[in-house]
This record gives sequence, C-alpha cells and structure tokens, in this order.
Amino acid sequence: MAYSVGSAGSGDHRFSTRCPIQRSKPAAVSISDVTMLAHEIHSLVRADELGRVVALLPEERPYPLASDRLEHLAA
Repeated sequence: MAYSVGSAGSGDHRFSTRCPIQRSKPAAVSISDVTMLAHEIHSLVRADELGRVVALLPEERPYPLASDRLEHLAA
C-alpha cells in the first residue's frame, strides 16, 4: 500500500502551508509502505545474507550542503 501527498503549491491544503524553507520549485513528497521489504531485509540479516541485503537497500546519497556548514560537527 502506498500513499502520496500532493506537491507544495498544488492546492492541497490539508497540511500546514507555513514552511520556513522557501523553494524555487514545488517539492514532491511521497510516502510508501515498505513494511514487507523491512521484514525481508530483517530475515536476510538474521540469516547472515548481507550481500543480498545490500542489493535491496537504496543508494545512499549525501545531502548537498556547503562544507562550512558542517565545520562545527568536526570539532
């Protein structure tokens, strides 16, 4: 089962429109039920099938952020 939330500015005002972040383009938001995938991954981890687990996980991408914004974390 998957649910989808309307994009910002689409006229769907069921959610708060007060957002401190100003976007140049509407942000698309979607919510998907990954319960079955989580159960499958859990079973594979318990069976020590880590190679198969890695194949099921999404690619991890770093959030684009200027390096000077992270300096306080390195201290």
